[in-house]
Amino acid sequence: MTLEGLKVSGKYIVGVTSGNPVRLRGVCAGYGSTYTYMTNQGAGDPCFAYPHDLAQFNAMKQWGCNCIRLQVCQDGWLNTNAPFTFGALYQNPMIAFAQAVLTAGMYLIVSFCPSALFPREADAGTVTMIQQWFTAFGDDTRVVYELVNEPNGVTFAQLKGGYTDGGGHVYVGTTVLVAAFRAAGYTSILSVPGINFSGDLTAWIANIPVDSASNLCAYAHMYGAEIIASPGQPITINPANALSTVYFAALVTVAASYPVIVSECNGQQTFSNTPQIASDYLILELRFFEAYGIHYTPFAWNAFSMSVDFNDNPHNDTFQAAKIAGKPSLQGDALMKFLKTVSQGGVYQPPSRLPVITYPY
Repeated sequence: MTLEGLKVSGKYIVGVTSGNPVRLRGVCAGYGSTYTYMTNQGAGDPCFAYPHDLAQFNAMKQWGCNCIRLQVCQDGWLNTNAPFTFGALYQNPMIAFAQAVLTAGMYLIVSFCPSALFPREADAGTVTMIQQWFTAFGDDTRVVYELVNEPNGVTFAQLKGGYTDGGGHVYVGTTVLVAAFRAAGYTSILSVPGINFSGDLTAWIANIPVDSASNLCAYAHMYGAEIIASPGQPITINPANALSTVYFAALVTVAASYPVIVSECNGQQTFSNTPQIASDYLILELRFFEAYGIHYTPFAWNAFSMSVDFNDNPHNDTFQAAKIAGKPSLQGDALMKFLKTVSQGGVYQPPSRLPVITYPY
């Protein structure tokens, strides 16, 4: 079946031709694409062991994934911040991976990461990367582009309009980035972040950049602990976590008018020492997203250098199909069962230890 292009229509992502709503459910490819240049390993780096063959992507599709998110780092792409440099050695595998995803019949989210270092705001180099990616990859509406990954330490006004730091470095805002995408020739959906590592959408609607194509959605990263959990005990919603409540409520507010993609979430970073609770937490999040029509790509299919790994692979693993299909981590197993159910139109039945959730938003 031919994969239809995507566009925004009201609060929905729909097919360009059919106009039918499309729900993006998938996974982040992994951590290595963003930060691999820092290891300075070249082609021997685990980043380049990404699965480029159809069999590997079919394993993801068997889980119920229809979308993969790929992070592309500006430092690696532009060959900057020596000695951790790659340039073309970094660029070619990223393009190959992106093309392979589409060939496999899956949608793709490309997240342009201004830097693996701080601050993470976009600058003139980001605009150059946007232009160069288009030259190498072209325009394809099956791809959604995130403007900038996890902006932090800025206000919504600075995120939109840009700013100059104390050292005189100029950071560009989402207004400039949207214009740069359109000037380069992109017609794809552009995904605009919130602030505070993309977790905060509270003033997102009031700070939407102008888009000549009227084809914008929102994205967020949700790692907040909105549950109370102890090993061996039932878990409950945490009403005391005010910040988390505000952030999740903002998701619902924005999702009432625009498509929202939670392009990173998991329980491991919140409950790293209690895998079962981390797994339960992820399912609580996904049930929330399903209830409000929010798209999602949990982090991460294979993390390489981190413990957050849905496939229980050792570090520097090479994505063997048997391991992907046969040995998910505890959190990965929960994700697999959830995705298989909801992608087929079913209603996921959570384990009895999980609470019945009444959403207050």
